[in-house]
Amino acid sequence: MKRHIVWMDHVRGAAILLVIAFHSSTLLRFGYETPELIATLNAVFGPYRMPVLAFISGLIAHFSIRKEFGQFAWGKVRNLLWPYAVWTCIYAATIGRDYNLTDHELYISYLWYLMYIFVYYFASYATRALPRIPLALIAFTIAAVIPSDIDAARRFFFLWGVFMLGELASGKAADWAALIGTRWIYLCSLPVAAATYAIVVNDEQPVYDPAWLSATLAGVVIACAAAVSLERW
Repeated sequence: MKRHIVWMDHVRGAAILLVIAFHSSTLLRFGYETPELIATLNAVFGPYRMPVLAFISGLIAHFSIRKEFGQFAWGKVRNLLWPYAVWTCIYAATIGRDYNLTDHELYISYLWYLMYIFVYYFASYATRALPRIPLALIAFTIAAVIPSDIDAARRFFFLWGVFMLGELASGKAADWAALIGTRWIYLCSLPVAAATYAIVVNDEQPVYDPAWLSATLAGVVIACAAAVSLERW
C-alpha cells in the first residue's frame, strides 16, 4: 500500500504544480500579456489538472469513509471546511470587492475545490453501500444537461463523477493496478491527442465538458500510468 501511496502523491503533486502554474500565469492579465506558449500549455493541461486531483481523492477516499462518522466528520471539517472558511474570509477581505453572504461568487473563488471535495466526501460516506458506476453515470448525465454557461454546477457534477470513478478503482485495486501497469494503456493517448488538437488548432475548451469525457479520463489514466512507470524506473 505504501508503494501505491507514493505514486499517487507524485501524480497529485504534479497536478497541484500545474494548478499553481495556471493561477500564477493568469495573474499576468493585470497589466501584462501572458506569453502565448504559457497560455497554450495551460489550455492543453486544462482538461486534466482538476480531474486528476478529483480522481486521486476518490482513490484514497476509503481511508476516510471506513471510519466512524464522528471521526470522519471532524477530520473533514478540520482539514477541508476550516481552511476553506478561513481563506474565503481572507479572500473576501483582500480582493478589493465588496461581497455579502448571499453572493455565490464568494463561495466559488479560487478555493472552490476545497468546498467541492468536502461535499464529495460526505456524499460518498452517505452512499458508501451503493455501487459507484451508476452514481458516476448519474453525475456525468447531470453535468451533460447543465448549460455550459452555468460553469460552477456543471464542474461540480463532472468532477463528482470523476471522484466516484476513483473510488471504483480503489475498490478494484488489483484490476486497476493491472490496467495502469500495461503498456497498452498508452493507447489512451489517442483521445488526449484529439483533445490537444481541438485546443491548439480549433481553439476549443474541452474542460469539464462531458462531450470530452473520454479524453479527460484517458489523461487521468495516462498520468497515473506514467507515475507508476517513473517510480519503477
